[in-house]
Amino acid sequence: MVIVDKSERGYFMTVRLLCCTVILALVVTAGCSLGDNTPGKEPNDNDGNNVLQGYSLDEVGLELDVRELRLFEDHNQKLISYDTVHYPSGHRYAETTGLVMEFSEKNGVELLLCLQGFKKDTSSEAQEFIQIDSSQYSLSDLGQHKVYEDDEVVVYDLTDLVGVNFIDKVQDWVEDDLPFQWMEEVYDYVKSYNDIVITKKAD
Repeated sequence: MVIVDKSERGYFMTVRLLCCTVILALVVTAGCSLGDNTPGKEPNDNDGNNVLQGYSLDEVGLELDVRELRLFEDHNQKLISYDTVHYPSGHRYAETTGLVMEFSEKNGVELLLCLQGFKKDTSSEAQEFIQIDSSQYSLSDLGQHKVYEDDEVVVYDLTDLVGVNFIDKVQDWVEDDLPFQWMEEVYDYVKSYNDIVITKKAD
């Protein structure tokens, strides 16, 4: 049997108290770090890159004016029409705005462009990136895809990056002797961005 006098007991209790205090301080500090989700800050990845959050045009107060787009005749000599679709969270093209073409063949609808807006981050000097699936793209490398920019928002056509294969489908249809050659002209037209007019939504 080991007998511990009162002075040793006091020493051990002091050590235990100090250890508990240090552990508690570490837990509180870690909790504060994990909970630091300051509103308005864009997420940063582990490499220190500034990864911007993407939004549909509607979410950043913009709209695509489809009235400015040229109309084409389809294979039934009917004029096509255009519309926009804001894809919600959970969709394959989540948080983007799609430009779709409607034509007469069985009420056909095809996605032509996939647009996404990004709020500019003037508070950071880090290089800005966007993330699509597991890949990151620097904004400085996406200049040819930019379709709109103002003081607060920049909009890119992400069609080629999110796997929209409209022209591939058209070429397959043509090879199968389907009368959809006219769609190639529509695709070349919208991808030129000549008449892509994006404006701020009226209040």
